[in-house]
Amino acid sequence: MEKLKCLVPESLKRRVAESSIDHLPSLSSSLLQYFLSLPQFHQLISELAAQPSTQAGLCAKNKGAALELKLKGNQFYSTGDHSQALRCYSQALRLAPIDAHDTGKNLVATLYLNRASLFHKMGLPMESLRDCSRALEISPSYPKVWYRRGKVNATLGNYEDAVHDLTVAKNMETSIGGKKQIESELEILAQHHENKSAKPVHHSRKRVGIPDVPQQIKLQCVETADKGRGMISQFDIPEGSLIHTEEPYAVVILKQYRETHCHYCLNELPVDTIPCVSCSLPLYCSQHCQMQAGGQIHVNYSSKINIHKKKSNCSEECPDINGGNNCDPKLDHIPEHKHECQGVHWPAILPSDVVLAGRVLVKSMEQKGQFTDVPNLSEILGLCESYSKMLPESKLELHIYSIVLLFCLQCSYSPEMSINGNSTSQIVILLSQIRVNSMAIVRMKSNDFPEQQNWFQKFSSGEADVASSLEQVRVGQALYRAASLFNHSCKPNIHAYYISRSLLLRTTEFVAEGCALELSYGPQVGQWDCKDRLRFLEEEYFFRCWCRGCSKVNASDLVISGFCCVNPNCSGVVLDSLVVNCEKKKPNIPETISNESQVYESDDIDIKKVAHISLDQTHSSLHIDPGYCLKCGSYCNFSSRSEDVKKAWIDLRRLQDSIASKDMCSTRLPDALRSLGLLRSILHAYNKGVAEAEDIVAKAFCFIGDFQPARDHCKSSIEILEMLYGPNHIAIGNELVKLSSIQLAMGDSAAVDNINRAIQSPNITTDQSALLVLKSRVTSDPRNLLATNWSVTTSVCSWIGVTCGSNNIRVTALNLTGMGLAGTIPPDLGNLSFLSSLTIVNNSFQGSLPNQLANLRRLNHVNLGNNKISGDIPSWFGSFTRLRSLYLFGNNFTGLIPSSLCYLPKLEILSLEKNNLQGHIPVRIGNLSTLKILSLDSNMLSGQIPGTIGDLLNLEVLSSRENSLTGPVPSSMGNLTFLSFLDVSYNSLSGTIPFQIGNLQNLEGLLLGRNNFTGFIPPSIFNMSTMRVIWLGFNQLSGQLPPITGRGLPKLEGLYLELNELSGPIPSSISNASKLIFLQLPNNSFSGIVPDTFGNLKDLQSFDIPHNNLSSEPELRFLSSLTNCKDLEVVIFDGNPLISGELPVSVGNLSASVTLFYASHCSIKGRIPREIGNLSQLVWLGLDYNGFTGTIPETLGNLRELQNVNLGSNKLQGSIPSELCHLQRLAYLTLTDNELSGPIPACLGDIVSLRNLFLGLNKFTSIPSTLTRLNGLLFLELSSNSLTGPLPVDIGNWKSVTNLNLSENRFSGVIPSSIAGLMHLTHLSLSDYKGKFRMEDHSGTTRAHHSSAMKTCAVHHNFKSHLAELMIPLGAKLLGEEDSMTQTKTLATIGYMSPEYG
Repeated sequence: MEKLKCLVPESLKRRVAESSIDHLPSLSSSLLQYFLSLPQFHQLISELAAQPSTQAGLCAKNKGAALELKLKGNQFYSTGDHSQALRCYSQALRLAPIDAHDTGKNLVATLYLNRASLFHKMGLPMESLRDCSRALEISPSYPKVWYRRGKVNATLGNYEDAVHDLTVAKNMETSIGGKKQIESELEILAQHHENKSAKPVHHSRKRVGIPDVPQQIKLQCVETADKGRGMISQFDIPEGSLIHTEEPYAVVILKQYRETHCHYCLNELPVDTIPCVSCSLPLYCSQHCQMQAGGQIHVNYSSKINIHKKKSNCSEECPDINGGNNCDPKLDHIPEHKHECQGVHWPAILPSDVVLAGRVLVKSMEQKGQFTDVPNLSEILGLCESYSKMLPESKLELHIYSIVLLFCLQCSYSPEMSINGNSTSQIVILLSQIRVNSMAIVRMKSNDFPEQQNWFQKFSSGEADVASSLEQVRVGQALYRAASLFNHSCKPNIHAYYISRSLLLRTTEFVAEGCALELSYGPQVGQWDCKDRLRFLEEEYFFRCWCRGCSKVNASDLVISGFCCVNPNCSGVVLDSLVVNCEKKKPNIPETISNESQVYESDDIDIKKVAHISLDQTHSSLHIDPGYCLKCGSYCNFSSRSEDVKKAWIDLRRLQDSIASKDMCSTRLPDALRSLGLLRSILHAYNKGVAEAEDIVAKAFCFIGDFQPARDHCKSSIEILEMLYGPNHIAIGNELVKLSSIQLAMGDSAAVDNINRAIQSPNITTDQSALLVLKSRVTSDPRNLLATNWSVTTSVCSWIGVTCGSNNIRVTALNLTGMGLAGTIPPDLGNLSFLSSLTIVNNSFQGSLPNQLANLRRLNHVNLGNNKISGDIPSWFGSFTRLRSLYLFGNNFTGLIPSSLCYLPKLEILSLEKNNLQGHIPVRIGNLSTLKILSLDSNMLSGQIPGTIGDLLNLEVLSSRENSLTGPVPSSMGNLTFLSFLDVSYNSLSGTIPFQIGNLQNLEGLLLGRNNFTGFIPPSIFNMSTMRVIWLGFNQLSGQLPPITGRGLPKLEGLYLELNELSGPIPSSISNASKLIFLQLPNNSFSGIVPDTFGNLKDLQSFDIPHNNLSSEPELRFLSSLTNCKDLEVVIFDGNPLISGELPVSVGNLSASVTLFYASHCSIKGRIPREIGNLSQLVWLGLDYNGFTGTIPETLGNLRELQNVNLGSNKLQGSIPSELCHLQRLAYLTLTDNELSGPIPACLGDIVSLRNLFLGLNKFTSIPSTLTRLNGLLFLELSSNSLTGPLPVDIGNWKSVTNLNLSENRFSGVIPSSIAGLMHLTHLSLSDYKGKFRMEDHSGTTRAHHSSAMKTCAVHHNFKSHLAELMIPLGAKLLGEEDSMTQTKTLATIGYMSPEYG
């Protein structure tokens, strides 16, 4: 651009310098024609608007570079350099084309997967989860992504989601090994979930919504004589009121924050950044922002990825502006990045305000639907311009940039766009409007850590000083059409702040009806002195400010850069000539008072303390002179004092540099302290330079860990700033947070006062200090959620887990669910006086609840579940009259249930389960007329259930299981007609089940098991159409089931009546309960034939009727009937000796899902049908203690999932079929007490999963040596066979065996010495062994022991007395009585894919 400016002839430059708005069309046309004649201009345009196809588009996608970065990322991943791996993966995502593939997979999806794996390894599960979901949106049939997301969901405790994802991965996985591996993961997950009962933890990225605005606040645009257009209120507006919200017409991120902040919402980028789909320039914090920003979509993927998703319409702006959300209904439909998104790099090169002008132009053309002529932007935007007041150099820049921008847009947006003098002049005007009307979108940032590290995190780790300075940094530039109507004041009465890119304006003081509403365009009173403010506003905005801060003499402007009087007893201020000249020009002169001097009293400082300002005789100007004290008139030598100040600042700046470089020599701080003392003696006590110097020294003391002087210097700085800004300014709130953090570090209780004061300041970020105290009490933050997110550099309303209110920006909800935090709850939490919801469930907070929480009278929801909170439940919960839900489950609360809880008028949920509460259920529980859920499980409550429970007429859930309640169930419970779930199991309740239970026609679950109920089951229970689960097991209930059982239970899914004294037949009408899934009737006295109608229960999964007196037809027709149940998994009818006949071949037609078939201790005869081999998912087969004959069917070898086979105590013959050796999951094989013969198959030694092998009481002839391969064997029973020959030499390989019975066989030869290595052996039987035991002692002498000494050696005494002599010479450890062997079932967990390199 500089080259183009140099090429402009002087004649054109003069025309530019002298031009006004009226001259623009002709001037722009002349400049345009000139530039079109320059080859340099055309070269510039070709470079800025280069297309990706020319390989000159610097912002284009690049598959080769992305693949190279992916490879580097994989290498860094392998070496454990996670930060570099993350950098490479993220940059590769930025460059990878959406349609690129690598090794058969979509490259972008693979990169998201790799980064997700990295995040998971780094302990960032939420980021990993989001990346997995992004990969699946692009490539939904990518099994590795489903697997990774399942693992991440398991980490987060999202059990159901984890199971779903892993199941999808298993179904998609093509390799057998991969499928088995995922199945193992699913088994582990199921066991973990069952043991831990983990509740799902869902986290979603929090977006802070825009607060609603009271509709009664109406604003009006008016014309004023001195400031032109401006905004006033039509009503009185209270302090702190939200008066206006607005979305930007156009916004752009500033260049220096493109790598650190989201290009759409302008918030700080998370680690899992999202690039644009089609170019490499922007980065986004979420897919929401990516879609809102828009961008060109590759043609092959436009139907799959919805980047241009539109938001709902907003209301139009009205002439009378309500304090609401001002936006155009068409605006949200226009992607702001689309025209920049073709790989061109002019958006990255041109200045931000020029790029912003391009977005404004494109939006206006899209709204008009005209893509040829540039519309009249002044009419559309209604903004003032400043072209005529600009310097010649700035005017020329506007012309050049306007022409360049139009040609860039013609190339990348609309080839039909006309470029002429009129269109160019429109852009010139637009740029001049942007210069004076655009607003800077700001974020809080720590000066000390520009790399955006969290200050509190650094402080807690000892890496940072406590007194970190905060500043507002400009991250974006935006146009707000309505907000541009608000005029400026250096003492504003409204404050602008941003949530995302949305502008919010809030009053900082009471504003009377008809008064002007003014915000600050730049520095305010107390921040800069008047002369510097005026110069800034004139240079940047081209006007002379006449606000109340610049038109009236005020003490802040006098002292902010003033010197102290040479008279040590005088508090007056001495001004230099520049300040004096500025103050003399202020038109508003102070009024006369009764003494000889004139004074003006400002809002913040009594001016009489620093000056007596004299008027001239005409009362038209101030009579003050530079170098003279404004109070006593003493003169001071400015030149020498100014030099001393400069020298003092040299030492202070050196100290500041040392802190920044973290390298402080021993003399830096003493030198700075001397310089600070010098400044105090020269500058006025309220000079801002002294405050800055105090702050630097405070930081230095924090840096060396000396907190007391740090606190004192920080206090001194704040005292000065309070005088300059006023005590309630937002800047003071930030300083108070800083001071309180120092005080917390040193254990100073005064921190609470400063936190409270910060909370009460109307303009600071609300409740921040109280939450910082909570953060300081957290002793463990394993995922660094608070450490990295709760930062003073961001709004508290954007902190994770924090929600702010609408009209009054205060914290209204705190949700720290499942963050794994440990620590204590501080009393300061009681300062969150607007808090309505408190949720800290699933953490490890401990200690008692502080009484200060009783101040939270607005609470309507409290969830403190699953922590380690102890002590009594506070009675002050009873004062929370708005409370609707109270969850205190899973803690260590003791004592009684406070009766005060019974007086909460709106309580709907009371959850106190899993504590150590004692005593009775309060009789006054019936007062809770709105209660819907009452959960008292797993405590130590005793006594009877009070009859007043029947007064809870809105109750839907009543659960009091696992207590010590006694007595009967009160009949008044029949009044609870809304009750859907009743669980009082695992108590000591007695008596009969009241018939009034039948009145509960909404009941879905009735759980009365594990009590002492007697008598009959009320028949009405079996006529409740809503019932889903009935558990009455483990009682002493008697009588018969009604003949109509099942007919009135159309929704019943589970019927559990085990371990009672029920008798009579099982009613065939049960089959009318068509939804039944679980039928469990074991251990009763049911008799009669098992009905053959159970096949009507199409959803049946568990058929469990063992240990009764049931019988059957010879064909066992009930089994054939069950073949209609296609989801059946469990079939158990053992212990019914009257069930006889032959096992039908139809058993092979049972559901392929059957995993357990147990029919032992019956009277079944005949052969075991070969068809049983069809049950491919069978895990447990029990047919022992029957009368089966014939051979073992070789089809059992097809049941590859079998883990337990018990065919013992039958009359089976023949040999063990070798097909059984295919059962590689088999752990238990029992064939005892049959007539089996032949050698024991050698291939049994290949079933390494075997733990128990029972082959005794058969006719086997030999034991194979391969059996010693079973080194995991625990029980081996081979007694009473015809085994001959020597024992296997490698018998010592059975390292884990505890029971070994080889008795009653025909073994001979020497017992191998390796038997001494069986260190876990507790039972050994070698009776009738024909041979000798030879072992060598340490001297080499052979010692022989005849078998007469080897009779059955039982555990303990016999075993020790017969074998101690044999084993001790070998140094073997002899088992003591306390020794035991624990069998642990282990599942292989193979790393499915880590790292995932795609």
